[in-house]
Amino acid sequence: MDELLKGRRSPFTGLIISGGEPLLQLDSDLLDQLSSFYEWIDIETNGTVPFTMSKPDNVFLSCSPKLATIKLTNADWYKVLIPDKQDLLRTVEHLAKPTRIYVQPVEVGGYESAITQENIRKCLALCSARGYRLSLQLHKVVGVR
Repeated sequence: MDELLKGRRSPFTGLIISGGEPLLQLDSDLLDQLSSFYEWIDIETNGTVPFTMSKPDNVFLSCSPKLATIKLTNADWYKVLIPDKQDLLRTVEHLAKPTRIYVQPVEVGGYESAITQENIRKCLALCSARGYRLSLQLHKVVGVR
């Protein structure tokens, strides 16, 4: 890998590492090499594995927890699905100070459906009441598949 990337930069600005649980496979050598190749890297994790490596400045940890036992305590931001994972908000609030918390409405039957619209209203109420940020899957809102 060193020889492949040595002295080169990616034609793309960033890299998102996702799928399954990336922290099970990722090691510090690979992360260091990739961080010199990309301007930024976002590691999307469910929080079941702690991040114990040294983290380059251009690497960000996004945590979207599925379980109340969150082992990733140093995420750059957390995202909680509403209403499916709303019970995790208090746990995330405890971990997140002062990290950002995003709430994302669960889409059921399209963004025009009554259920999805209600989920959006719940998210907006949480943003207003608690200072969370709204996260929408924009490609779904505008109809891109």
